[in-house]
Amino acid sequence: MGVESFAFGGDMWRLVLFAVLAVSSVAEAARVKDIASIYGVRDNSVFGYGLVTGLNRTGDSRRNEATIRTLANRLQGLGVTLQTDDIISRNVAVVMVTARIPSTARPGHRVDIAVSSTGDAKSLEGGVLQLTPLYAADGRAYASSQGPLVIGGFAAEAGGESTRKNHPTTGRIPRGATVEVDNP
Repeated sequence: MGVESFAFGGDMWRLVLFAVLAVSSVAEAARVKDIASIYGVRDNSVFGYGLVTGLNRTGDSRRNEATIRTLANRLQGLGVTLQTDDIISRNVAVVMVTARIPSTARPGHRVDIAVSSTGDAKSLEGGVLQLTPLYAADGRAYASSQGPLVIGGFAAEAGGESTRKNHPTTGRIPRGATVEVDNP
């Protein structure tokens, strides 16, 4: 057999080159949404002020009047009439709740939320966020949030020694908010 039988014709080389280029361009292709930004389309930040309950004596102290008033107001909204002097609880903490609603979110869409203590709570471990509306900068509520917190830290004391890892006064609730209104 001669060398000529192994050589490709000019058309065959073009076909092989085209196939190689097609495969390499597909392997390195990027989606437009991954590399483009559309003017005016962005996530929207929302926030709320709520209560975390179910804490094991690690909530806000009696000195934190905001917690006591917020709890009294919440209970009053449920038909329970109490004076702020009647409330003595270390099992509750006032918190700020934040989230980012994607521009593509529609009512019913679930998003992650971050929860952080605003009082003097020692830990939010074991806590449950009570129903909290989340507002945008325009003052409208766009989502509602609630659920058990996931804490990424801890604090412990025993025999005069203490240890702490990360921040036990902050937490997350995966898919903890439900979008209620279309994103403008």
